[in-house]
Amino acid sequence: MSRSEKKTKKKKKGCNPLIAILILGAGFIVCLVVALFVGKGMLKKWVQGPEFQELVRKQSAEKLNADVRIDDVQWDGWSATVGKVTSKGYKDAAFSKMDLHGIRTDFSLVDNAFRFDEIDVSQASIEFSDDRLIGDPPGSSAEAGSAESDGSSGTPKLPGFLAKYAPDRVEIEDIIIGSASMDVKDANGESSLAVKNTRAQISPNLETGNAVINAQDGKLLLKGAPELAIRDAKLRWQDSSLFINRSSLGIYGDGLVEATGEVGFPEGGSPALDLNLDISAIDVQEVLPEDMKDKLVGTARGPIKVQGTPEAAKVTGTLHLDDGVLKGVKILDTIAKYTKTNRFSRLVLDQAQSDFELDGDFLKLRNIQIESNGLTRIEGVLDKNGESLAGVIQVGVTPATLKWIPGAENQVFNENRDGFAWTTVNIGGTTAKVEEDLSKRMMAAAVSSLLSGGKLKDIIGGIAGEDESGTAGPGSGRIRDRLNGIIGEKVGEVIDGGTGEDGKKLIEMLGPLFGR
Repeated sequence: MSRSEKKTKKKKKGCNPLIAILILGAGFIVCLVVALFVGKGMLKKWVQGPEFQELVRKQSAEKLNADVRIDDVQWDGWSATVGKVTSKGYKDAAFSKMDLHGIRTDFSLVDNAFRFDEIDVSQASIEFSDDRLIGDPPGSSAEAGSAESDGSSGTPKLPGFLAKYAPDRVEIEDIIIGSASMDVKDANGESSLAVKNTRAQISPNLETGNAVINAQDGKLLLKGAPELAIRDAKLRWQDSSLFINRSSLGIYGDGLVEATGEVGFPEGGSPALDLNLDISAIDVQEVLPEDMKDKLVGTARGPIKVQGTPEAAKVTGTLHLDDGVLKGVKILDTIAKYTKTNRFSRLVLDQAQSDFELDGDFLKLRNIQIESNGLTRIEGVLDKNGESLAGVIQVGVTPATLKWIPGAENQVFNENRDGFAWTTVNIGGTTAKVEEDLSKRMMAAAVSSLLSGGKLKDIIGGIAGEDESGTAGPGSGRIRDRLNGIIGEKVGEVIDGGTGEDGKKLIEMLGPLFGR
């Protein structure tokens, strides 16, 4: 055996199997790393190409049951900007239209997932209405059958050699929208609920379809209601409902509405409202009808519940009026005149509250409680149906105010409780011409008291010419009969429901008899 052969055999015999495995393993790792980077590089190139864009468009369209268009896509490494995404829904879509403008995002590949830490959207608008696309949405059985029959291809597929690197899910942390708007339209195409120009942060859960939404600024518009300024809101979208965990809304300048509750979005129907509101510091001048603006001032507060749809909502609650002043009210002016107490004409309200229920044009006021300390208290119920009024209220006044009205304490304000003398007043008529029966009853009581006393007889006798001995002068009988006839006629009109003006003239005529 030659030396060289021995040397060769010796060399082969000295090769350590462990070293060989390490060398092979290292080589395999190097090849794997190279392949991984090459694969990811190719995947990145594919992601930035038109096939991936079409894949995203078609999968989005299938998920949303909508026609989706993606325009003006620009790439810079793993950053992308999209000029505009427009979509229009089919019959079963959650929305009718959705447009996104000025989208920018950075994403990465982490644990087999496309991960977006933040997606920034300059403007977003979504519409819920009956304006839908006709036909079958993407991914439906009808569309799939049509594609098979004509041999057309479906959703673009990722090339096979890249499949092992491709993520199998998408993760999104937050979506930031600079200006978001939403519009819910009724069957007539009119807006019933809208949000305009709000800033929103959305944290979605793509597996469940739920999302947490934080919103600031912008406006909330509800059909038939005043405009609300969105100050702050924390919301949760789940299934087809929007849950309001917390919201603070401005109204009428300094007014505030704190709201919680739920807004449901049923298929083919108006939004279903179930809201709990707490209002404060609302100037009543902003909500009163024109014919009441000069009669009441103050600020309103209290809890309110809203149920139903924006077009037919039922509103219930309790309203409290702070710093209230009531003036120019006929019944109070009447009391002021006959009690010689001007405070009734401009009634400062130390307490004013009422339960209410508003259903369309029908307003019910219950448990009315109005009090001006040391002067009067009003309790009762009142209904307003369109322009018509109907109600029964209790009016209490301090006994001292009745001294100027003969008969009032015994015949009208004849119930005593809680330091007031009370009477029942029936309300009717319309908002333009309110009717009440207190004035007539006060007049009737005054005349009745007067006729039953002796002073009127003495005055009539004096006018007729009777002397101190009771001897009548010439024509005294005719004068006496005429005066008695006039008084009897007027009293009859008052008691039988004569006009308030007749009764008022009678009281004014007889005023001097009471020392007024």
